[in-house]
Amino acid sequence: MTEYNPYDPVDQSKKLKKKIIFVVIISIPVVLVIIWFTFLNFGHISVTAETPFSIFLGEDGTIECDEAPCVIKLKPETRYIGFFKIGHKSIGETIDIKRWGTEELFPKFTRNPFLTELDQFPQAPAAISHKAYELKPNEKTHNWKLTEKNSDNPLSFFPNTLENPKVIGSNSAALIIERSKDQPSNVHYIGIKESTQDLVGTLETSVIGYKISPNGRSFYLKTRDDVRKTQNYLVTSHGITKIDSQSKFEDSLWTTGNELILIKSPREDTGNEWIFSLYDPSSGQLRELYDEFFAERLTSFHTGNQANKLFFKAGEQGWKLEF
Repeated sequence: MTEYNPYDPVDQSKKLKKKIIFVVIISIPVVLVIIWFTFLNFGHISVTAETPFSIFLGEDGTIECDEAPCVIKLKPETRYIGFFKIGHKSIGETIDIKRWGTEELFPKFTRNPFLTELDQFPQAPAAISHKAYELKPNEKTHNWKLTEKNSDNPLSFFPNTLENPKVIGSNSAALIIERSKDQPSNVHYIGIKESTQDLVGTLETSVIGYKISPNGRSFYLKTRDDVRKTQNYLVTSHGITKIDSQSKFEDSLWTTGNELILIKSPREDTGNEWIFSLYDPSSGQLRELYDEFFAERLTSFHTGNQANKLFFKAGEQGWKLEF
């Protein structure tokens, strides 16, 4: 056996090669771990919202997004992510970020409502004109047909058992309300464009007023019972919803976004407090927008054909509520 000679160049070369091989063997797992955590072990979130907005990532800081979608690379885990936009309510959700996957997020920011005093009060927009309909006897089939006024073209058919029907129409839909003395009144919803007909519920009170959404798909009704007590209802193709009776029907109005603004006027126990709320027929959600004290009665409500603004007067002073 040949002894190692530290002064022998051949032996020194062999020893150096062994050291290099040892270092390489030890380094491979380290390099693989670095590659894994740096380049392979990640997922993405893709956030689409009204820009600009910010995304809070906890210990990873905050990302400012000026374009959408805003795509961010993150390690795979379940984590809470917050979304912020100036002048809007902050929101957040817990996200499961999957390795090599992309989680698409669509946060919807809600404006923080604020009230502004006006120097000039804008003119109210013209009311939307809706189609009128009527029920006519069909001599061939001995039932009833729904037509546009002054037209014989049938849009829908009904049996001749309809009791004292009332017709309320829009450009997109119509309501047929049977008015029965002894039984609840059946409410039929007719989708004009879809050619659909549904019995969506019943009413135990008589309809004395209505307001139709701009898209013609939602009907806000004022009803009255035999002792003259009033109650408001919202009718859509999905059914009938009772609306808070403390909101005065005459002051309520539709936005261009087809949401219903409800306004509660002061009562003895609230002093001069007015409460503004917004009801979304598509989701069935009611949220309070704003409350404020006014010494004078509020009048002249209108939206100015804008989805997120309400104009009104307190006495002679004009105000704008943005939400």
